[in-house]
Amino acid sequence: MIKSLSKGAMLAVLPILAVPAFAEPEPEEKSEKTEETKEAEEELICKRIAADAASRRRTKVCRTREEWKTFNKDQRRN
Repeated sequence: MIKSLSKGAMLAVLPILAVPAFAEPEPEEKSEKTEETKEAEEELICKRIAADAASRRRTKVCRTREEWKTFNKDQRRN
């Protein structure tokens, strides 16, 4: 009798304990993380670069991280 009671109690408690493991995170947390990554990607990085190879004068250019990556790739190709 005692063994069947403990098995029945365990069977009743197990589904309750398993529910939080499958719960999805709140949507607010996801949106905050994506907003932070978007802000980091859109953040401007300013550098001083030469206008052309013959000029000693440098101009200030501000671009996002992705724009700088493409700019540097283009400079390596030339």
